[in-house]
Parts: sequence; structure tokens; C-alpha cells
Amino acid sequence: MQDKVVVVTGASSGIGAALAEIVGGSGARPVLAARREYAPIRSAYSAAKHALNALTANLRMELRSTHPGIHVSSVHPGVVATDFGLSARHGGVDSRTLSFGQSAEEVARVIADVIERPRADVYTRPGARERVAAYYAAEDMAEAEARLS
Repeated sequence: MQDKVVVVTGASSGIGAALAEIVGGSGARPVLAARREYAPIRSAYSAAKHALNALTANLRMELRSTHPGIHVSSVHPGVVATDFGLSARHGGVDSRTLSFGQSAEEVARVIADVIERPRADVYTRPGARERVAAYYAAEDMAEAEARLS
């Protein structure tokens, strides 16, 4: 990662803060961005994440032939043990209390590896890709969500 410029969003806490530490310690030149305004409404947050997935996939396809040296990756963590849920508008679960939450540092290590060895779509836990595929294949996503909890 030596001398790579790495833009890290959400660098004030959680995954972003952990990733900033890793890339900075690896000789990269991190550019950090963060904000702490009011917390998102869950449905708006989810919609933004889905839009980001579409944007990432389309950007990857558009750049592939004209800019083969540019890699566009999307990292998909599951539940991350942070205080994010506590600051969500209308409340949320403190994911730090969930037994299956992964640490921000664990996710940051996966992201750092993707920076070193680019891949298109990366899931941070074994079996996550299959669980996501089953969720989207379900006739009733709400029912599928309930079974995963």
C-alpha cells in the first residue's frame, strides 16, 4: 500500500477509523472524511446503500474497457459491532451487544486487503454471499429477514 492515496469516508469512528489506522500504518497516504450530523432513518440509509451498489456495479462496467487500471470494489460487511444503531433516528439495536456482530477492525482488515488485491464484490464473512442471494431470491424479503435475525 506504500504511497497509495486512500480516501476513507466515515473516518471519525467504526470501520472508517479502523481502516484509517491500517492504511496509515501500511505506508499509504490516507485522505479522511467524516461527518456527524443527525443520524439516518433506516429506510433512507438502506436505500442509499442499494443505490451505492448499483452505482458501483455500473461504474465498474463503464471503466473496465477504457480504464483497466482503475478498480472499483464493493465490500459488504454484515452486522458490525458499533454504536451506529443507537444514533439512528427512531432508535435501533446496539449491534455491539449482538453475538454475531463483527468488529470494525475485522472489516477494516478485509477492506485493506481489497485495496492491496482488488476484487469486485467482497463479503467479510464466509457464507455471506449465499445468505444475501437467498434473501433476494425469497418471495417475501421481510420473512427472509426475520429468519436471518
